[in-house]
Amino acid sequence: MKKLLKNIRLFKALLYIYSFFAKRRFFNHTTRFLTTLAAKFSIIICHQDDIESLNLVKKWKALMPYSDEFIIIDNKAEKGVAEIRINCPLKNTGNIDACHRLMNYDRKLMEKFGGELTVLNSQVYPKNNYCTIQITKKAPRKLDA
Repeated sequence: MKKLLKNIRLFKALLYIYSFFAKRRFFNHTTRFLTTLAAKFSIIICHQDDIESLNLVKKWKALMPYSDEFIIIDNKAEKGVAEIRINCPLKNTGNIDACHRLMNYDRKLMEKFGGELTVLNSQVYPKNNYCTIQITKKAPRKLDA
């Protein structure tokens, strides 16, 4: 099962299916449901114990399919930067809202491990050939006194 999950062709096929829903606001809840479910499934299949000792950006990469299209640029304990070089189905659409909905999958993966994922650069804009993401350790919630 883990090999199937790590298959880049399956990942790209699902990306195209999810992007169909992400492009249409009517399907906001469907997109959120599908991407959240996929993230939960990925975490279960990849066995949390196997990646528990890794820092956040390495955890993110470990949960992605085997591919050289996920590149870690900066790797620090509290903050990491990576590039996603997959040819995105949202490329050059200008639809940043769809990008945000589609990236829910990655955000949910990182939330599970106390991280927060931010898209710094997206392929939805012309001339961007890859996406750049930043993963930081989520700040603890402050309680009002």
